[in-house]
Amino acid sequence: MSALGDMTGGMREWIVDPRTLWPLVRKELRDSLRNKWFVLYTIAFGALAVGLAYLSQLGTGYAGLAGFGKTAASLINLTLLVVPLMGITMGALSLSAERDRGLLAYVLAQPVTRTEVFLAKFIGQSIAFTGTIAIGFGISAMLLARQGTADGALFLRLAGLSVLLALSMLAIGMLIATLVRRPGAAIGTAVFAWLCVTLFGDLGIMGASAMLRLDVQPMLMLALANP
Repeated sequence: MSALGDMTGGMREWIVDPRTLWPLVRKELRDSLRNKWFVLYTIAFGALAVGLAYLSQLGTGYAGLAGFGKTAASLINLTLLVVPLMGITMGALSLSAERDRGLLAYVLAQPVTRTEVFLAKFIGQSIAFTGTIAIGFGISAMLLARQGTADGALFLRLAGLSVLLALSMLAIGMLIATLVRRPGAAIGTAVFAWLCVTLFGDLGIMGASAMLRLDVQPMLMLALANP
């Protein structure tokens, strides 16, 4: 009977009740929108996206296609640098900060499962990050549309890939938070992981291409393998 009870309790941890999940998602979304770091990231990302779109259009004249290409390239570079940092640091803070203040223990003491709590945190922050990326890309698209150089389909693809990048780094940040208990140590680990993935990965690809004189196809495979 004891073994059966343990098995039932273990299975209960993996059960997700939508009636419990969605209130937790709304709570996490509210907490994200009130978080000063998230607000700062949103303002910075939006301002940088708009600034890059404006600067890329300067001096283009009637070469609208060239101007849009410069804007898209600038937004890709911005996304590869800023979005992973946003996702991994906010993911690391989402668990470690609440654990440090005792809020996570309080929530888990309620009739909820760990799966519901962690899934609600991921979904709530995912919605918040999707809004942040939509604001940055949306304002940039409107700025370009005024000059008749926007490509809506390409912008949607870039925004969608940016959201997927943010969600993957958010998951890595939450994984770090489950392994590192203190908020300061979690943030330090998250920033180091961001440096390894973003900077060291790109530098490694460039160094390998220069030393080994790689062709386009091996370079593409290395770039796709870069997390």
